[in-house]
Amino acid sequence: MLALTSHSCCVSVKLRNRLEEELNMRLTEFKHFIDEEMITVMRQMDAPSQIFDYLYLGSEWNASNLDELKKNGYVLLTACCITWSFI
Repeated sequence: MLALTSHSCCVSVKLRNRLEEELNMRLTEFKHFIDEEMITVMRQMDAPSQIFDYLYLGSEWNASNLDELKKNGYVLLTACCITWSFI
């Protein structure tokens, strides 16, 4: 559903309302879950920004995505913690 929605005007309440229409059910009790999933998916859709040929500025998702690291090189991020699952 996020892939079909304009990212510039995408807010969780609009997404939840559309899901409620599609599923024909109330999703108010799932608000927190939908918000968290939406944030996760939106981060994954953001590409890192190139600083140098070998260095990118990106999100935690970019820095922990092995395929992206192999393709781009190093990803600089500012995050409090990250799990390096592929090391």
